Amino acid sequence: MAKTPSPEDIEYYYKKNRFFTLLKTSGKWKDLFWAKEALFALLLTIISTVIVGQIFISLPVKEFCNLIGTTLLALSTGLITMLGFVISGLAIISGTLSNKMLTTINDKGKFRNIINIVFTFYFDGALIGVTLVQFLLLYLSLYTNWIITIGKVYAFSIVFGYFFWFTIIYSIMLLGTSLRLLILGHFFGSAADKSNK
Repeated sequence: MAKTPSPEDIEYYYKKNRFFTLLKTSGKWKDLFWAKEALFALLLTIISTVIVGQIFISLPVKEFCNLIGTTLLALSTGLITMLGFVISGLAIISGTLSNKMLTTINDKGKFRNIINIVFTFYFDGALIGVTLVQFLLLYLSLYTNWIITIGKVYAFSIVFGYFFWFTIIYSIMLLGTSLRLLILGHFFGSAADKSNK
């Protein structure tokens, strides 16, 4: 009877390579709540929510909606650009991992580590996508007859602001992820070269 491959082996990911499976295996969903990025995002969300609340109090509703609509369009453009950065970063990193290196990593039972690092880009891309959808829905809602209250302004600012700030900070932290992947690549690349001698 064939042994079921563990997440430490490359064979595990031949079939179990869908987003939610990788999300569960990598545990990256915990970053949304418990990573240092989450703390920074929370602080920036509180600050931006207070500012948005003060703007709502200071401006007539129509002017407030126009300002929020313009801001959402500008931020969405930036997020689309950031998505391109994440996709190209993942493509470059995937291209640098040689077959020999992946085999060495797998032989040492560390394939889950490499998947966790590379999945960070996938997870960040998904967060950018979710944030863009939120911004689009909020933008469209500005043209409805819904009554805007200070409570709704605070609630939307907290949820959407948190996703926005977390996505920005998480994308910046991808630079550190790239560095870790470079170091891992060198370590396992050297190990692969030694084993071939």
